[in-house]
Amino acid sequence: MKQENDYLEALAVEGIDLYAVQLQDGGWSIADGLGALLTPADESELAGWHLPVRFKSPCQAQDAIKDGPSDWFDISIDSKWSKHAMSHGAVYDFSYVM
Repeated sequence: MKQENDYLEALAVEGIDLYAVQLQDGGWSIADGLGALLTPADESELAGWHLPVRFKSPCQAQDAIKDGPSDWFDISIDSKWSKHAMSHGAVYDFSYVM
């Protein structure tokens, strides 16, 4: 399965440039943009990508964002952000392919 960034919903976390995003399969993740569907066409390069993890709810994703690491946002599975998300209830998405 190819990774898609066509999020159904993107919820901002105040003061942080990351979003809790609802994926096409209904799960939630953390992304650095609004996704292809929600980003204006003339700003498509800013659509962003999400971590290869799934949360059950947007609140879990937002809570993980609020106390996330100070490291640069990195979508690789072994990044501090991915590990942080999994320590906050997310599970690795095995269909994730880069």
